[in-house]
Amino acid sequence: MNKWRTIDSAPKDGTFILMVDAGDVDPPVVGYFGSPGVYAPAYYGSDAWRVVWDQARFGRTTHWMPLPAAPGKEKP
Repeated sequence: MNKWRTIDSAPKDGTFILMVDAGDVDPPVVGYFGSPGVYAPAYYGSDAWRVVWDQARFGRTTHWMPLPAAPGKEKP
């Protein structure tokens, strides 16, 4: 099972990850680190952790973990 890791170790290449703000009560979200023009339109501004479904910035991202494998795609 994956464990939460500090955000400084997260990939910044557009890989989708599960991320959380440890001080918040919201559930984890799927997101990525994006530059303007990477998944999001350039007018969205500077590099930031972003939520997949609307490319909005995800505030104070503190921890992350890789997404689990899809059903039937798990490694033995």
